[in-house]
Amino acid sequence: MITQNRIVVIDAGDKSYTFRVRIHRSESPSEQLIDPAFYLGFENKLHGGIHHEIELVASPVWERINPDVPIHIHENPESKRRFICFTGNIARLEIALTVLRAWCVGTVYTITHNEDFSPVAQEAGGNFLELMKEQYGIVISRNAEECSDPTKT
Repeated sequence: MITQNRIVVIDAGDKSYTFRVRIHRSESPSEQLIDPAFYLGFENKLHGGIHHEIELVASPVWERINPDVPIHIHENPESKRRFICFTGNIARLEIALTVLRAWCVGTVYTITHNEDFSPVAQEAGGNFLELMKEQYGIVISRNAEECSDPTKT
């Protein structure tokens, strides 16, 4: 397994939101850190071959105000580690970084607007990040940069 540490900072108005993650690259289902029941429950299959999982190490969602609004994370019931909730196969790092950026921007939308970002993302399609910037002023200021230790500020 190969792991990369990344940091994403999202600006919304005069506030910044920092996400620190580990991106884990596995080559078989036995190396994956998300419990198999998660994938089987959504897609009825495990991802073979290369697959990336994005573990949240530090996130502003831990301090969110309204627990009734969905935040798309999955906690492994055994390890208690938390991951970005994405059920598709992520075979390349570039795709993992795209998922990470969109999830972080969407999560800041959820935090600042108190509503799930999924319907907005589905409606926007490939223009989601542009829509967030133009209509809501939510922008990426640190773009999934590598960092040495995601647990340190």
